[in-house]
Amino acid sequence: MLRKHIRIDQKSMELISLFNNISGAIIKDCLIFRSPENNSEVVIFLVKKEDVGKAIKSLYFS
Repeated sequence: MLRKHIRIDQKSMELISLFNNISGAIIKDCLIFRSPENNSEVVIFLVKKEDVGKAIKSLYFS
């Protein structure tokens, strides 16, 4: 298996920790980018397959 060196910056680590604390889900990665339509920041969390339900539930009930 080919492994790549992945670097996570401080902002990503803070967002991963925050979402993990809110949801209880295991977060594998965090992608941050700017929306070209309105220049707002978009954050996407990648979670373990088994924890998708926890992540979704926390978005609706937090």
